[in-house]
Amino acid sequence: MSLKEKCRSVSGLLSDLRRARQQQSLADALNKRAAELDDVQIPFVAAMSSIQTLREHGIVGDSRLPDSTKATERVVGMRRQLADEPQDITKGQAFNLLCRAVIRLTEQCETLATESWKEHVKQTAPVADKSLLDQHRDSPRHADTVYQMEQLLREVKGLVKKPPPDADTLRGIERQWDELRGHLSKLPASDDPEVQAFLNAAISGDGAALDLLTASVRQWLEENDMFADFCVRRSK
Repeated sequence: MSLKEKCRSVSGLLSDLRRARQQQSLADALNKRAAELDDVQIPFVAAMSSIQTLREHGIVGDSRLPDSTKATERVVGMRRQLADEPQDITKGQAFNLLCRAVIRLTEQCETLATESWKEHVKQTAPVADKSLLDQHRDSPRHADTVYQMEQLLREVKGLVKKPPPDADTLRGIERQWDELRGHLSKLPASDDPEVQAFLNAAISGDGAALDLLTASVRQWLEENDMFADFCVRRSK
């Protein structure tokens, strides 16, 4: 092989190496963009799913939804650009503007979902007053109901900390709320101050004094079939 041919061969090898490096650089850039897209897309999809769930159940009204115009325009513009030059996704400005618009929309949706969900829970979730549970914890007829309620309350407490990600989760929470309401309806409750004073004293370490067993308290206990739940003992 002549020197000229050897030089030509080396030049060809160098050209192949340069193309290979260019292809590798492109592949690295594409992989980087793919990872960045995942970082933007995953929370966006989650936020949209949660908002859609809340919309379908009337928890978020359409009038409160954030403006998605900017993000939509960025997506449409990027699609048009990539249709002509697919490799343009590796270039910075258009892609970064798209990501910032989507991130901003995601944050707005997350904020709206969180605030709307907190308000819904406040207005809708059944409230089990601790004093009511304490008053019936040792009752022969109601102890099991109290136990089941406390189990449910612990489960629901974790579920309602964040907006439900999908309709199945929301329906599960609503079923547990309904179950709690059913248990609550089984526990006798009274707003009568005399009844409250008697019940609260009865579950204390000293018990309820006889003078707290007023006529209205006796009547309430009898109406709720709870008279036999209590007994008289002499204090030390």
